Amino acid sequence: MIKKISEFISGLSNNLQGAFWLFMSVFAFTGMASLAKYLGNDFHAFQIAFFRSSFSLIVILPFLLKAGLSKGGIKTKIPLLQITRGAVSAIGIILGFYAIVCGLLGAAGPKLGALPMRLGIGAAVGLIAASVLPVIQGAMAY
Repeated sequence: MIKKISEFISGLSNNLQGAFWLFMSVFAFTGMASLAKYLGNDFHAFQIAFFRSSFSLIVILPFLLKAGLSKGGIKTKIPLLQITRGAVSAIGIILGFYAIVCGLLGAAGPKLGALPMRLGIGAAVGLIAASVLPVIQGAMAY
């Protein structure tokens, strides 16, 4: 069954493969957000984020072990940047789950209008990314 699915996906053009994986990621993130909302009645957002990260580590760990330290799998020349990236990612995951659990994102949409809010958030993220990416790129230059 899995082999047939793999062959089918491999037979698609690159654009269709990209569309397929995009759809699958949307499906996975929607499922994760729905599960976080459901579990939010019994667990704190920090606990949900911890278990999400733990299960992600279980999935990624075989690939990290296969790459190994000797081949540079998890070796870095700029450890401070990697530590900062990990800390910011952890804070983002926790705050994202907190927003999902507490319903802050769902409550803001109907009151403010979904389209203007999304456009404003998208514009802010774009401006921040455009201003921060050159700094990060300069810091990563060795």
